[in-house]
Amino acid sequence: MNFIRAVLSFGLMATLTPSVSVRAQQTPPDTTAAEDALQAADDALKSGDPDLALKHLADLRGPLSHEAVVEHRRLLGTARAFVDDTDGAIAAFSELVRYAPSFSFPYTASPKVTFAFESARASERKKRPLTVTVTAPPVARLDEPINITVARQGDSERRLRRARLRSTDSVTGTAAHYDAAFVDDVATFVLPGQTRENAILDDDGLPGVVVVMVADGLDADGSALVESAAVTLPVGFDAPPPWWQSPVLVGVGATVGIIVAGALTAGILIANQPPDVVDGELEVRR
Repeated sequence: MNFIRAVLSFGLMATLTPSVSVRAQQTPPDTTAAEDALQAADDALKSGDPDLALKHLADLRGPLSHEAVVEHRRLLGTARAFVDDTDGAIAAFSELVRYAPSFSFPYTASPKVTFAFESARASERKKRPLTVTVTAPPVARLDEPINITVARQGDSERRLRRARLRSTDSVTGTAAHYDAAFVDDVATFVLPGQTRENAILDDDGLPGVVVVMVADGLDADGSALVESAAVTLPVGFDAPPPWWQSPVLVGVGATVGIIVAGALTAGILIANQPPDVVDGELEVRR
């Protein structure tokens, strides 16, 4: 069961209410034109022409990928700083920090740029971060639909209108894209069941599929303002037991696994906020 034990370290969350509010599409939106405009703006800045960069950015239209959204705000704030539009630069950088909290400029950046960026970052630190999170069921079986929810937080202005869920399976590596509107801060999905024909075998010869899911929070233009952390879900194999039989991660004199509302949630912070110090070895006991 080594394969399943490794997957469980990512964490599995509570059972969800089924939904039918899903629109599937096989390919993501075409963002080629937007990427060309961003490249032209970047080239203009590198050549010392912020006014031309601003023109390229003004002509830009969505939808944009999350990476392109971050690049757009970086370029927009930088160009505005170079034309001495400090307030405009701070406004662009404020959105940059909201959509990519870990972003930072290199120490070689212009003082005009770093002043506006640091001002924006100091202001945004006082606000709740804008995020989307994916919640998957604790048990997923082959040939059965998979209920998923995507929740938005820190969005008092309701900038995020829809969620796009990208699902990639372990066998083919191809991604499917699903789209649903936020209702009361939650977008709900029912993914098609994974078939046995797509299954691989774990160390014990049990069939299953590993599904990796990432969600984007989309604005009214379909641009991905924020992106969730990846959630890994094993489908099939030896399905996780009910909560009263859930495996417990045993460490040095302490129980690391946490049972909440009938689900093992030992993984969400493993990916993002690992403990400062871990002594000894961890093992899964069932």
